[in-house]
Amino acid sequence: MDDLSRINQLADDVLLDIFRRAPHATLFSLCLVSQRLRHLCTPLLYAHVNLTTHHRGVIKYDRNVLPELYGDSIPQPDPPDEYKQDIARRQRVFLATLDARSELAKLVRNFSWTLLFGPLKDDGDDWYGCVDEEWDGPMTYPDTKTWEIFQTLTHVRTLDLGSFHFRMTRSYIRDCPRRLFSTATSITLAGWMNQELADAVLCSIDPTTLSSLALDNVQHWGQHRDGSLFQNSYKVQDFIRNEPGFISPGPMRGLLRSLTNRCVTLTRLHLRKATSSSSFGRMPELSLEADTNVYREWAAFLKSVETTLRYLVLEHGEAAPRAMLPDGQNFLQHILPVLQRNTWPALQHLEVRGISDDMAIMIKAVVRPQTTVILAPTLRKPVYVWSGTY
Repeated sequence: MDDLSRINQLADDVLLDIFRRAPHATLFSLCLVSQRLRHLCTPLLYAHVNLTTHHRGVIKYDRNVLPELYGDSIPQPDPPDEYKQDIARRQRVFLATLDARSELAKLVRNFSWTLLFGPLKDDGDDWYGCVDEEWDGPMTYPDTKTWEIFQTLTHVRTLDLGSFHFRMTRSYIRDCPRRLFSTATSITLAGWMNQELADAVLCSIDPTTLSSLALDNVQHWGQHRDGSLFQNSYKVQDFIRNEPGFISPGPMRGLLRSLTNRCVTLTRLHLRKATSSSSFGRMPELSLEADTNVYREWAAFLKSVETTLRYLVLEHGEAAPRAMLPDGQNFLQHILPVLQRNTWPALQHLEVRGISDDMAIMIKAVVRPQTTVILAPTLRKPVYVWSGTY
Protein backbone atom coordinates (compact mmCIF):
# COMPACT_ATOMS: atom_id res chain seq x y z
CA MET A 1 0.00 0.00 0.00
CA ASP A 2 1.50 3.33 -1.05
CA ASP A 3 1.51 6.51 1.03
CA LEU A 4 -1.42 8.09 -0.81
CA SER A 5 -3.57 5.03 -0.21
CA ARG A 6 -2.78 5.20 3.50
CA ILE A 7 -3.69 8.88 3.58
CA ASN A 8 -6.97 8.21 1.80
CA GLN A 9 -7.94 5.78 4.54
CA LEU A 10 -7.96 8.58 7.10
CA ALA A 11 -11.12 10.55 7.77
CA ASP A 12 -11.38 14.18 6.68
CA ASP A 13 -11.42 15.54 10.24
CA VAL A 14 -8.24 13.63 11.07
CA LEU A 15 -6.47 14.94 7.99
CA LEU A 16 -7.62 18.49 8.67
CA ASP A 17 -6.27 18.29 12.21
CA ILE A 18 -2.89 17.28 10.77
CA PHE A 19 -2.89 19.77 7.90
CA ARG A 20 -3.66 22.72 10.21
CA ARG A 21 -0.16 22.24 11.63
CA ALA A 22 1.53 22.19 8.23
CA PRO A 23 3.43 25.18 6.78
CA HIS A 24 2.08 26.93 3.71
CA ALA A 25 4.64 25.33 1.40
CA THR A 26 3.47 21.89 2.46
CA LEU A 27 -0.19 22.81 2.02
CA PHE A 28 0.57 24.02 -1.50
CA SER A 29 2.29 20.73 -2.33
CA LEU A 30 -0.61 18.74 -0.90
CA CYS A 31 -3.01 20.64 -3.16
CA LEU A 32 -1.17 19.12 -6.13
CA VAL A 33 -1.47 15.52 -4.93
CA SER A 34 -5.15 14.75 -5.50
CA GLN A 35 -8.55 16.39 -5.79
CA ARG A 36 -9.47 15.28 -2.27
CA LEU A 37 -6.39 16.82 -0.70
CA ARG A 38 -6.85 19.98 -2.76
CA HIS A 39 -10.42 20.24 -1.47
CA LEU A 40 -9.19 19.86 2.12
CA CYS A 41 -6.09 22.04 1.91
CA THR A 42 -7.27 24.98 -0.17
CA PRO A 43 -9.29 26.59 2.66
CA LEU A 44 -6.30 26.19 4.99
CA LEU A 45 -3.92 27.58 2.38
CA TYR A 46 -5.94 30.76 1.91
CA ALA A 47 -7.05 31.21 5.54
CA HIS A 48 -3.72 32.84 6.47
CA VAL A 49 -2.24 35.19 3.86
CA ASN A 50 1.05 36.85 4.84
CA LEU A 51 2.68 38.83 2.04
CA THR A 52 4.56 41.49 3.98
CA THR A 53 7.93 43.19 3.98
CA HIS A 54 7.31 45.62 6.86
CA HIS A 55 8.12 42.99 9.47
CA ARG A 56 11.51 42.22 7.94
CA GLY A 57 14.09 44.79 9.01
CA VAL A 58 13.54 48.52 8.61
CA ILE A 59 13.16 51.01 5.80
CA LYS A 60 16.46 52.29 4.46
CA TYR A 61 17.50 55.76 5.48
CA ASP A 62 17.14 58.39 2.79
CA ARG A 63 16.22 62.04 2.63
CA ASN A 64 12.50 61.23 2.57
CA VAL A 65 12.20 58.97 5.61
CA LEU A 66 14.22 60.38 8.45
CA PRO A 67 14.92 57.78 11.15
CA GLU A 68 14.66 58.93 14.72
CA LEU A 69 17.36 56.60 16.01
CA TYR A 70 15.89 56.07 19.44
CA GLY A 71 15.74 52.28 19.23
CA ASP A 72 17.18 50.18 22.02
CA SER A 73 19.10 48.00 19.59
CA ILE A 74 21.04 48.39 16.34
CA PRO A 75 18.57 48.71 13.45
CA GLN A 76 18.22 45.54 11.43
CA PRO A 77 19.26 45.70 7.76
CA ASP A 78 16.69 46.43 5.13
CA PRO A 79 15.08 43.26 3.76
CA PRO A 80 17.18 41.93 0.86
CA ASP A 81 16.05 43.12 -2.53
CA GLU A 82 15.48 39.50 -3.54
CA TYR A 83 13.05 39.07 -0.67
CA LYS A 84 11.12 42.23 -1.48
CA GLN A 85 10.95 41.36 -5.16
CA ASP A 86 9.75 37.87 -4.29
CA ILE A 87 6.99 39.31 -2.09
CA ALA A 88 5.98 41.68 -4.90
CA ARG A 89 5.84 38.74 -7.33
CA ARG A 90 3.79 36.63 -4.91
CA GLN A 91 1.41 39.50 -4.31
CA ARG A 92 0.78 39.75 -8.04
CA VAL A 93 0.10 36.01 -8.25
CA PHE A 94 -2.34 36.28 -5.33
CA LEU A 95 -4.19 39.21 -6.92
CA ALA A 96 -4.41 37.53 -10.30
CA THR A 97 -5.62 34.27 -8.73
CA LEU A 98 -8.41 35.95 -6.78
CA ASP A 99 -9.37 37.97 -9.83
CA ALA A 100 -9.80 34.73 -11.75
CA ARG A 101 -11.33 32.74 -8.88
CA SER A 102 -13.38 35.12 -6.75
CA GLU A 103 -14.75 32.28 -4.62
CA LEU A 104 -11.33 31.99 -2.90
CA ALA A 105 -11.68 35.45 -1.35
CA LYS A 106 -14.18 34.26 1.24
CA LEU A 107 -11.60 31.78 2.58
CA VAL A 108 -9.18 34.49 3.76
CA ARG A 109 -9.43 35.03 7.52
CA ASN A 110 -6.03 36.47 8.49
CA PHE A 111 -4.62 38.98 6.02
CA SER A 112 -1.15 40.56 6.32
CA TRP A 113 -0.03 42.74 3.41
CA THR A 114 2.56 45.42 2.64
CA LEU A 115 1.29 47.76 -0.06
CA LEU A 116 3.89 47.70 -2.84
CA PHE A 117 1.77 48.03 -5.99
CA GLY A 118 4.11 46.12 -8.22
CA PRO A 119 7.78 45.31 -8.77
CA LEU A 120 10.26 47.51 -6.96
CA LYS A 121 12.85 49.69 -8.61
CA ASP A 122 16.51 48.73 -8.68
CA ASP A 123 17.97 50.20 -5.48
CA GLY A 124 21.13 50.99 -7.41
CA ASP A 125 19.32 53.50 -9.62
CA ASP A 126 19.41 57.17 -8.74
CA TRP A 127 15.78 58.20 -8.78
CA TYR A 128 15.93 61.56 -6.98
CA GLY A 129 14.30 64.24 -9.05
CA CYS A 130 12.51 61.73 -11.27
CA VAL A 131 8.76 61.54 -11.42
CA ASP A 132 7.19 58.30 -10.28
CA GLU A 133 6.60 56.85 -13.77
CA GLU A 134 10.23 57.39 -14.77
CA TRP A 135 11.78 55.11 -12.23
CA ASP A 136 9.34 52.26 -11.80
CA GLY A 137 7.25 52.27 -14.95
CA PRO A 138 3.47 52.39 -15.25
CA MET A 139 1.23 50.30 -13.01
CA THR A 140 0.03 47.19 -14.76
CA TYR A 141 -2.35 44.31 -14.14
CA PRO A 142 -2.91 42.85 -11.59
CA ASP A 143 -1.61 45.71 -9.39
CA THR A 144 -4.31 47.89 -10.93
CA LYS A 145 -6.87 45.53 -9.39
CA THR A 146 -5.56 45.78 -5.82
CA TRP A 147 -8.47 47.75 -4.35
CA GLU A 148 -11.05 45.69 -6.23
CA ILE A 149 -9.58 42.44 -4.88
CA PHE A 150 -9.35 43.89 -1.37
CA GLN A 151 -13.07 44.65 -1.51
CA THR A 152 -13.81 40.96 -2.08
CA LEU A 153 -12.05 39.98 1.17
CA THR A 154 -15.24 40.15 3.19
CA HIS A 155 -14.41 37.51 5.80
CA VAL A 156 -11.10 38.84 7.14
CA ARG A 157 -10.95 38.82 10.92
CA THR A 158 -7.30 39.75 11.50
CA LEU A 159 -5.78 42.56 9.40
CA ASP A 160 -2.16 43.74 9.32
CA LEU A 161 -1.75 46.41 6.62
CA GLY A 162 1.49 48.30 6.04
CA SER A 163 2.07 51.06 3.50
CA PHE A 164 5.74 51.70 2.68
CA HIS A 165 5.88 52.71 -0.97
CA PHE A 166 6.70 55.85 -2.97
CA ARG A 167 3.87 55.60 -5.49
CA MET A 168 1.43 58.00 -3.89
CA THR A 169 1.40 60.19 -6.99
CA ARG A 170 -0.77 57.58 -8.70
CA SER A 171 -4.42 58.59 -8.66
CA TYR A 172 -5.47 54.93 -8.49
CA ILE A 173 -3.56 54.45 -5.23
CA ARG A 174 -4.97 57.60 -3.65
CA ASP A 175 -8.56 56.86 -4.72
CA CYS A 176 -9.08 53.84 -2.49
CA PRO A 177 -12.56 52.48 -1.73
CA ARG A 178 -14.58 53.99 1.11
CA ARG A 179 -14.94 50.63 2.89
CA LEU A 180 -12.33 47.91 3.35
CA PHE A 181 -12.12 44.90 5.68
CA SER A 182 -15.31 45.75 7.55
CA THR A 183 -15.36 42.33 9.26
CA ALA A 184 -11.96 42.73 10.95
CA THR A 185 -11.87 42.42 14.73
CA SER A 186 -8.08 42.70 15.06
CA ILE A 187 -6.39 45.55 13.15
CA THR A 188 -2.81 46.73 12.67
CA LEU A 189 -2.02 49.75 10.49
CA ALA A 190 1.55 50.89 9.85
CA GLY A 191 3.46 53.28 7.60
CA TRP A 192 2.58 56.34 5.55
CA MET A 193 -0.74 56.66 3.73
CA ASN A 194 -3.57 59.06 3.05
CA GLN A 195 -6.45 59.65 5.44
CA GLU A 196 -8.86 57.97 3.05
CA LEU A 197 -7.14 54.59 3.36
CA ALA A 198 -7.02 54.71 7.16
CA ASP A 199 -10.68 55.74 7.30
CA ALA A 200 -11.66 53.03 4.82
CA VAL A 201 -10.56 50.50 7.42
CA LEU A 202 -11.24 52.15 10.78
CA CYS A 203 -14.57 53.75 9.86
CA SER A 204 -16.07 50.68 8.19
CA ILE A 205 -15.65 48.13 10.99
CA ASP A 206 -18.09 47.46 13.82
CA PRO A 207 -16.28 49.01 16.82
CA THR A 208 -18.25 46.88 19.27
CA THR A 209 -16.50 43.73 17.96
CA LEU A 210 -12.96 45.14 17.85
CA SER A 211 -10.72 43.19 20.23
CA SER A 212 -7.21 44.31 19.21
CA LEU A 213 -5.88 47.54 17.68
CA ALA A 214 -2.33 48.60 16.78
CA LEU A 215 -1.50 51.93 15.13
CA ASP A 216 2.21 51.70 14.37
CA ASN A 217 3.50 55.17 13.56
CA VAL A 218 0.79 55.83 10.96
CA GLN A 219 1.71 58.99 9.06
CA HIS A 220 0.01 61.16 6.50
CA TRP A 221 1.60 61.89 3.12
CA GLY A 222 0.55 65.52 3.37
CA GLN A 223 -2.30 67.04 1.37
CA HIS A 224 -3.47 70.41 0.13
CA ARG A 225 -7.02 71.59 0.77
CA ASP A 226 -7.97 70.83 -2.86
CA GLY A 227 -7.00 67.18 -2.29
CA SER A 228 -3.74 67.31 -4.24
CA LEU A 229 -0.65 65.67 -2.83
CA PHE A 230 1.87 67.72 -0.86
CA GLN A 231 5.33 67.42 -2.44
CA ASN A 232 7.60 70.09 -0.97
CA SER A 233 8.77 69.54 2.60
CA TYR A 234 10.88 72.72 2.56
CA LYS A 235 7.74 74.88 2.45
CA VAL A 236 5.64 72.96 4.96
CA GLN A 237 5.56 75.79 7.50
CA ASP A 238 4.39 78.25 4.85
CA PHE A 239 1.47 76.01 3.98
CA ILE A 240 0.62 75.40 7.64
CA ARG A 241 0.42 79.15 8.25
CA ASN A 242 -1.16 80.30 5.00
CA GLU A 243 -3.38 77.49 3.67
CA PRO A 244 -6.49 76.67 5.73
CA GLY A 245 -7.31 72.97 5.46
CA PHE A 246 -3.74 71.98 4.63
CA ILE A 247 -2.73 68.61 6.14
CA SER A 248 0.96 68.50 7.01
CA PRO A 249 2.97 65.31 6.58
CA GLY A 250 3.75 63.41 9.74
CA PRO A 251 1.71 61.64 12.45
CA MET A 252 -1.87 61.21 11.23
CA ARG A 253 -4.61 62.88 13.20
CA GLY A 254 -8.18 61.65 13.64
CA LEU A 255 -7.43 57.93 13.51
CA LEU A 256 -9.27 57.13 16.74
CA ARG A 257 -12.11 59.61 16.39
CA SER A 258 -14.62 57.15 14.97
CA LEU A 259 -13.75 54.52 17.59
CA THR A 260 -13.76 56.55 20.80
CA ASN A 261 -16.50 55.52 23.26
CA ARG A 262 -17.55 52.67 20.95
CA CYS A 263 -14.98 49.87 21.50
CA VAL A 264 -16.66 47.98 24.31
CA THR A 265 -14.73 44.72 23.81
CA LEU A 266 -11.21 46.02 23.12
CA THR A 267 -8.61 44.11 25.15
CA ARG A 268 -5.32 44.86 23.32
CA LEU A 269 -4.04 48.28 22.27
CA HIS A 270 -0.67 49.40 20.87
CA LEU A 271 -0.20 53.07 19.97
CA ARG A 272 3.10 54.22 18.52
CA LYS A 273 4.25 57.48 16.94
CA ALA A 274 7.41 59.31 15.99
CA THR A 275 8.53 62.48 17.66
CA SER A 276 7.50 65.68 15.91
CA SER A 277 11.03 67.08 16.08
CA SER A 278 13.78 65.71 13.89
CA SER A 279 17.00 64.97 15.74
CA PHE A 280 18.91 65.68 12.53
CA GLY A 281 17.53 69.17 12.10
CA ARG A 282 16.85 68.36 8.43
CA MET A 283 13.08 68.18 8.61
CA PRO A 284 10.99 71.32 9.15
CA GLU A 285 9.04 71.50 12.38
CA LEU A 286 5.53 70.16 11.98
CA SER A 287 2.52 71.92 13.42
CA LEU A 288 2.76 71.57 17.20
CA GLU A 289 -0.98 72.11 17.50
CA ALA A 290 -1.66 69.21 15.15
CA ASP A 291 0.78 67.01 17.05
CA THR A 292 -0.84 67.93 20.35
CA ASN A 293 -4.17 66.82 18.91
CA VAL A 294 -2.76 63.31 18.46
CA TYR A 295 -2.07 63.06 22.21
CA ARG A 296 -5.47 64.48 23.06
CA GLU A 297 -6.99 61.86 20.79
CA TRP A 298 -4.96 59.12 22.48
CA ALA A 299 -6.06 60.32 25.91
CA ALA A 300 -9.75 60.40 24.99
CA PHE A 301 -9.58 56.92 23.50
CA LEU A 302 -7.69 55.50 26.47
CA LYS A 303 -10.34 56.80 28.85
CA SER A 304 -13.04 55.14 26.76
CA VAL A 305 -11.43 51.66 26.90
CA GLU A 306 -9.84 51.69 30.36
CA THR A 307 -12.33 49.20 31.81
CA THR A 308 -11.73 46.49 29.17
CA LEU A 309 -8.03 46.74 28.25
CA ARG A 310 -5.81 43.86 29.32
CA TYR A 311 -2.72 44.66 27.24
CA LEU A 312 -1.54 48.21 26.61
CA VAL A 313 1.62 49.41 24.86
CA LEU A 314 2.40 53.10 24.30
CA GLU A 315 5.48 54.30 22.40
CA HIS A 316 5.82 57.95 21.56
CA GLY A 317 9.19 58.27 19.91
CA GLU A 318 11.13 60.19 22.52
CA ALA A 319 14.27 59.00 24.21
CA ALA A 320 15.79 59.93 27.53
CA PRO A 321 17.88 61.46 28.82
CA ARG A 322 17.44 64.59 26.71
CA ALA A 323 15.78 67.98 26.94
CA MET A 324 11.99 67.95 27.21
CA LEU A 325 10.67 68.28 23.66
CA PRO A 326 7.02 69.02 22.81
CA ASP A 327 6.28 65.28 22.61
CA GLY A 328 7.38 64.78 26.20
CA GLN A 329 5.29 67.73 27.36
CA ASN A 330 2.26 66.39 25.51
CA PHE A 331 2.69 62.97 27.09
CA LEU A 332 3.02 64.55 30.53
CA GLN A 333 -0.02 66.76 30.04
CA HIS A 334 -2.42 64.42 28.27
CA ILE A 335 -1.40 60.76 28.65
CA LEU A 336 0.10 60.56 32.12
CA PRO A 337 -3.08 61.75 33.90
CA VAL A 338 -5.05 58.99 32.17
CA LEU A 339 -2.54 56.31 33.19
CA GLN A 340 -2.66 57.58 36.75
CA ARG A 341 -6.42 57.08 36.96
CA ASN A 342 -7.16 54.15 39.23
CA THR A 343 -9.71 52.72 36.78
CA TRP A 344 -7.94 49.90 34.95
CA PRO A 345 -9.54 46.80 36.50
CA ALA A 346 -8.66 44.35 33.72
CA LEU A 347 -5.14 45.55 32.86
CA GLN A 348 -2.58 42.74 32.98
CA HIS A 349 0.29 44.21 30.93
CA LEU A 350 1.37 47.84 30.68
CA GLU A 351 4.33 48.89 28.54
CA VAL A 352 5.29 52.53 28.07
CA ARG A 353 8.37 53.46 26.06
CA GLY A 354 9.92 56.81 25.30
CA ILE A 355 9.50 58.30 28.78
CA SER A 356 11.83 59.81 31.37
CA ASP A 357 12.74 58.16 34.65
CA ASP A 358 10.54 60.65 36.52
CA MET A 359 7.51 59.73 34.41
CA ALA A 360 8.23 56.04 34.96
CA ILE A 361 8.20 56.55 38.73
CA MET A 362 4.88 58.40 38.59
CA ILE A 363 3.28 55.66 36.49
CA LYS A 364 4.60 52.79 38.58
CA ALA A 365 3.28 54.38 41.75
CA VAL A 366 -0.35 53.99 40.68
CA VAL A 367 -0.30 50.69 38.75
CA ARG A 368 -1.91 47.68 40.41
CA PRO A 369 0.60 45.14 41.81
CA GLN A 370 -0.83 42.34 39.62
CA THR A 371 -0.09 44.26 36.43
CA THR A 372 3.14 43.48 34.56
CA VAL A 373 4.85 46.80 33.94
CA ILE A 374 7.60 47.68 31.43
CA LEU A 375 8.75 51.30 31.46
CA ALA A 376 11.69 52.36 29.33
CA PRO A 377 13.22 55.42 27.66
CA THR A 378 13.93 53.50 24.45
CA LEU A 379 11.62 52.05 21.83
CA ARG A 380 11.21 48.51 20.58
CA LYS A 381 12.55 49.57 17.19
CA PRO A 382 13.48 52.83 15.44
CA VAL A 383 10.69 55.08 14.27
CA TYR A 384 10.56 57.16 11.11
CA VAL A 385 9.28 60.57 10.17
CA TRP A 386 7.74 61.08 6.75
CA SER A 387 9.02 64.38 5.39
CA GLY A 388 6.67 64.78 2.43
CA THR A 389 9.36 64.81 -0.28
CA TYR A 390 9.84 62.02 -2.80
